[in-house]
Amino acid sequence: MASNGLRHVVEKLSSKDRKIRERAAETLGRYAEGEIVDEYALEPLIKLLEDKHHRVRRTAAYALGRYAEQGLVKESALDKLVTLMQDKNVSVRQNATFALLMYSYQNFMDKRALQFLIKMLEESDYLASGEAAYTLAKYAEKGLVDESALKPLTKLLESKDQLARANAAYALAKYAERGIVNPQAVKILVKLLEDKDYRVRENTTMAINEYLKNGITIK
Repeated sequence: MASNGLRHVVEKLSSKDRKIRERAAETLGRYAEGEIVDEYALEPLIKLLEDKHHRVRRTAAYALGRYAEQGLVKESALDKLVTLMQDKNVSVRQNATFALLMYSYQNFMDKRALQFLIKMLEESDYLASGEAAYTLAKYAEKGLVDESALKPLTKLLESKDQLARANAAYALAKYAERGIVNPQAVKILVKLLEDKDYRVRENTTMAINEYLKNGITIK
């Protein structure tokens, strides 16, 4: 649902005060979670992706992700979101990943993001690495793949975090659908069939089925 009532919040995105810009972006993201959006916010939010303060960049990326979730996207945001994948701050990179994921649902993707998503698989923050794995899976669904993702995705299968394991298995399944497999992942996948988390088991089963279709022997 669009709302011009947010216009006063949008105007605060250009404030000289960093805290006001951050709060405005955060507010727009929260409203978007409730399906209340204002298309007028897109351009100033995209501009904030280059803000000198990491908290502003972080909240702007998150808000753009929520706007994309509501179908409001601008192609010009992709280049800046990919750039944010190289940000020094992990929370900025994580929210940029979230925004790229939401943009992929609207069929807006940038192949340059792959190398940075793959790098994020090695983040110590499980939420960041797990989200990167899921985004790689969605990119693979559209045919955007990079074989160098296989090794870190396989390593992520052994993560202490159940969602990270589930997303890694899901990504490996999607890569296998494209004929890209890592035989070294098989032993770990078989073990994950007995994982305590049902999402891990389901995605592992999917991955194993795709590996079988590729002629990989499962023992």
